[in-house]
Amino acid sequence: MPADPVAFLSYVHFDDDHNHGRITTLRERLEGEIETLYGRPVRILQDRTGIGWGEPWERWIEDSLDAVAFLIPVVTPKYFQSDYCRAEFERFRERERQLGREDLILPIYFVDADEVNEEAVRVTDPIAVELHRRQYADCRDLRHESLTSAAAGRRLEGMARKIKAAPPPPPGRPSRPRRRPAPTAPAPPAPVSEQTSPSSRNEPTTVTVDGMGRGDYTSLVDAVRAAQAGTRILVRPGLYTGGIVLDKPLEIVGDGPLAEIEVVATGETVLRFETTMGRVSGLTIKQRGGDGYGVEIAQGRLFLESCDVKSEGLSCVAVHSGADPVVRGNRIHDGKQAGVFVYEDGRGTYEDNDVFANAGAGFAVQEGADPVVRGNRIHHGKQSGVYIHTDGRGTYEDNDVFANAYSGFEVKTGADPVVRGNRIHDGKGGGVYIHTDGRGTYEDNDVFANAYTGFEVMTGADPVVRGNRISANTQPGIWVHEGGKGTYERNHLWDNKRGPWAIAADAGEVTRLDNIEAAPS
Repeated sequence: MPADPVAFLSYVHFDDDHNHGRITTLRERLEGEIETLYGRPVRILQDRTGIGWGEPWERWIEDSLDAVAFLIPVVTPKYFQSDYCRAEFERFRERERQLGREDLILPIYFVDADEVNEEAVRVTDPIAVELHRRQYADCRDLRHESLTSAAAGRRLEGMARKIKAAPPPPPGRPSRPRRRPAPTAPAPPAPVSEQTSPSSRNEPTTVTVDGMGRGDYTSLVDAVRAAQAGTRILVRPGLYTGGIVLDKPLEIVGDGPLAEIEVVATGETVLRFETTMGRVSGLTIKQRGGDGYGVEIAQGRLFLESCDVKSEGLSCVAVHSGADPVVRGNRIHDGKQAGVFVYEDGRGTYEDNDVFANAGAGFAVQEGADPVVRGNRIHHGKQSGVYIHTDGRGTYEDNDVFANAYSGFEVKTGADPVVRGNRIHDGKGGGVYIHTDGRGTYEDNDVFANAYTGFEVMTGADPVVRGNRISANTQPGIWVHEGGKGTYERNHLWDNKRGPWAIAADAGEVTRLDNIEAAPS
């Protein structure tokens, strides 16, 4: 069943990027709550997920604003500075006026803004005045909290109920004013035809790869080489040779059972991505040895979805040089090195993947890399579940990290992650091992049943450990020694076999506040 578009998300990309994709996650969670209440698939349109291949951005925005019932502006200081956001707001406000409505713009207040808080600033900006007089959802506190928590769920459900309760606009489209150009644009955009609508967009060119010769190509390499930007390539069951370089925006989609569509390479990377945007889904990707990755993402945004990725050479997936992919719903396993290797300022969002049985860490993050790792299963690795070092960063939340040979998380050498809301358990080493000047914030995690400590902190490491539940570990719940430091507050520690704490005489400065040596009530 196709998903109905119900709202358009108006926001500033910087705000989403700086907050590690939390605006996108907020949109996804809200979309799910609305779908739950409606009982059918729905969509909140967002320019990062909805633009078709080769489709003009301006036209997509125009069509989307006309196709939805509600506008959801994400209010931050930069929202008021964005010419595009202001144009979207003014266009939708005009639509409200034509319909005689004042309940179709539903603001989300995400970051403190003087335009909202300070009347002297607000009165100088008509959009700020208009936003302030409306009832908005105050989500400032969710910016740094897990969006899968019960409190966040209740907030999102309330927002979804408000959308469901609002009477939809009448059928048909109001007369369409010409969009106002952004003040910084050199010339106004060309007027858009009254007949333009999402259903009238040009469909992308589609070609088929079939090893039996019943398609346009028998070779996937040849199909990629010949394709024009924006082409969709359907790959039917078969065994195909890799060594593929995606250097233009393409969509490659498996057309059949995942296990029957194999793309393989030996001595080189199976698929290397070096363009602005693309999508690969439904392929089994096997690197069979030698110097190569399963998938290497060297720039741009690749959507890698629903694939099975294995590498007998290097890591299964490698991301570097500022690339910012979305890696979702894959099996990433049996890598000769890491499952996912993010380095040299690599970014990306990694969600709902099954990462297991890799010879290195499930995720290895280093050299300024800053990924968002959310909702994955990271298990049965031969080293640590997540290994962050050499100034690696990132946000790691709501993952299930278990049964790894070393620690669930290992953090060292200037690494400074945010580790929130994870289950870290049944490791053959400790739960979280922070050492050699590692830092980070660790909050609201369940750390239990590990063969060593819950947390071990040593050699200049200085973490903030807050609000965790640490239980049933074989050694102390928290062990700080050999110059380890840190702040430990509001943690629950119980049933650890060697006691809740071991603070050695050679530990550095340790601050303990409001910890409870019992299970949560």
